[in-house]
Amino acid sequence: MKKALPPQVEVAVHKAMDFDDDDLEFLKDVYDLNLPDESGIAHRLRIVFTTAGYKIRTIEEVQTHPTWIIKAARISAPKIRDYKLFLQHIQALLLGAGFRLRRKELVVDQTGDRILVAFPSGKPAANVDEILREAEEDLAGYPDMAE
Repeated sequence: MKKALPPQVEVAVHKAMDFDDDDLEFLKDVYDLNLPDESGIAHRLRIVFTTAGYKIRTIEEVQTHPTWIIKAARISAPKIRDYKLFLQHIQALLLGAGFRLRRKELVVDQTGDRILVAFPSGKPAANVDEILREAEEDLAGYPDMAE
């Protein structure tokens, strides 16, 4: 019994969004497009993934490991079962948000309609020794709590 191969999915490559476009400037004037406490980078990522057909669950920047983590659910985006094609699709989306990433810099996973994307933010890693030293200094001010 031979299994038929699944049909190949056409991966749409999204061109980089121009955030200085006049139309977008008009929308910024009329609507508040940023979520409360959302950075500009998180906003760009949310816009790119939303326009591609994903519903964003969370976008967070992990400070200890300078990494962006995006958790989303597929709504109208194409269902891409092949890992390499899915990786290329996510790379194209991130390029549209201004991130040029190599394959080894990008971690993607999909389970059903949920996706997980992680990539380095480009910032230096947090100095853990300095953070621990600050915590010890703060604790030194409260000798009864040190025990």
